[in-house]
Amino acid sequence: MSILDDILFNAKSAVNEVGKKANVFVDNTKLKFNAAELRGELKKKYEELGRLVYLGSKEEVEGCREEIDACIESITEINTQLKNIDENVQVNCSKRKCPACDSFNPKDAIFCNKCGTKIVGPTKSDDIQE
Repeated sequence: MSILDDILFNAKSAVNEVGKKANVFVDNTKLKFNAAELRGELKKKYEELGRLVYLGSKEEVEGCREEIDACIESITEINTQLKNIDENVQVNCSKRKCPACDSFNPKDAIFCNKCGTKIVGPTKSDDIQE
C-alpha cells in the first residue's frame, strides 16, 4: 500500500502545483485585459488633449487651460495605473525589481540585467509560491 500512497501523494502535489500555476495565469490575464482597456482610454485622452491644445492655440477658447490641465491629470493617473498593473504582472511571474533602476529581473538574479546593480536579499514578492 505504500506505493499507492506515494502515487496518490505525488498526484495530489502535482494537481496543487497546476492549480497554483492556473491561478497565476488567470490573474495575469485579468491584469493584461485591464491594461489593454486602460491603454484604449489613454489613447482617447491623448486625442482629447491634442484637440484641446489645437483649439486653444487656434482661437482663444474660454476655460481651455482648465480642460487641458484636467486632461493631463487624467493621463498621469492612467499611466500610474498602467505602471502598477505591469509591476503586478511581473511580480506574479516571480521577477524581482532592481532597487536602482526599477527594471525586473529573473527571480534568481544576483545582479540587475539592465544596470548591473547587485540585488540584495529576497523581497516579499520573491516569496510567492510557484
